Amino acid sequence: MNNASLTPSEQEQVRAALAYWRDHWDFECSTLFGIELEELIAVLSKWPKTGTLNKETEALAVIGSLRELLYGASTPRCELLPSILGVEYDAATALCTKVHGLYRAV
Repeated sequence: MNNASLTPSEQEQVRAALAYWRDHWDFECSTLFGIELEELIAVLSKWPKTGTLNKETEALAVIGSLRELLYGASTPRCELLPSILGVEYDAATALCTKVHGLYRAV
């Protein structure tokens, strides 16, 4: 993925989503994300400079983090998103759509 397509602020929002799930991972997350916690941590440790990561793992971690944060069964209340991502729900959903489009070819 071309992370340069995201602004520095958007990149930080993605990192915040990854960090949220690192800290809130539970027994069903591996099924929801399609990766293990260790893989999510590996993506978080390098993102957005992910040249050495498996692109599919990166896509699953990044898209899954945003998707589950916004639309999943364990989604926090919308009022909490600014404290998690630094943006309101509408901006977060726009970011999720943008990121999904960037990873679509993976």
